[in-house]
Amino acid sequence: MHLHFIQTEEELRIRRREPQHIPPHVHPDLEILYMLEGSMIVGVGEQLFELHSGDVALIFPHLIHHYQVFSQDRNRVISLLAKTTLAGVYQDTLTHLCPTDPVIPAENVHPDIAYALRALIDDPAEEEAGTINLCFIQLILARAIPHLTMADKESVGSDDIIYRTVSYIADHYRENLSLEIIGKALGYSPFQVSRVFSGTFHVNFNQFINRMRLDYAVGMMQYTSESLTDICYSSGFDSQRTFNRVFKERYRMPPREYRKMLKENGEFCS
Repeated sequence: MHLHFIQTEEELRIRRREPQHIPPHVHPDLEILYMLEGSMIVGVGEQLFELHSGDVALIFPHLIHHYQVFSQDRNRVISLLAKTTLAGVYQDTLTHLCPTDPVIPAENVHPDIAYALRALIDDPAEEEAGTINLCFIQLILARAIPHLTMADKESVGSDDIIYRTVSYIADHYRENLSLEIIGKALGYSPFQVSRVFSGTFHVNFNQFINRMRLDYAVGMMQYTSESLTDICYSSGFDSQRTFNRVFKERYRMPPREYRKMLKENGEFCS
């Protein structure tokens, strides 16, 4: 499988666009599609789902998916990518579970979902954006999740080595993991697992898993009052030294300073 790994530092990206054929890809963000008019096909794993005018689809993080467009009519969609740190209390749900069918039909789409998506398009003032994004993403999830049937990520997908590896890590990244452990669990050699990262994602195993652990840690820092030590180990890091190092590499400041910044900006929600 030729797979694109999409990675961005933007907290939230949303736009109106004309949907197009997009090949299989995966990213660590929540993706939401709101079909304004026309139709498109959403593929998740080996399954295909139709998205029609008024429907909403939620693609959970670390799921291989693609899009196809066959309608000759006018097709328009609102497309949103959001970091899991904006999910608040729903972060664990996004990490470990996924919908068996990601599409919510128009008749079940709560008006708050459409309102929140349209409001986010308006691009609020920069100093207010963090809090507004947080509120609207959690509002969307609160209205959408009751209409979705959830399953463990490892049980949804295909036998493809890429899909199985990504799904396994998404479900176990807070545990002690290595190429050997993953290979043994999935029936592959460590070399085969390693090639998933170097050949497909163009990052090594440690970079991939540390990114997932950091996303979880930042959510814990923002929405709980747990100590940084507890957050470090509950996120899957084996030492505070490693946690501090990879955190500073990504955010250009140590964890303690980052949490202080959240409090000063009014984004600490414990």
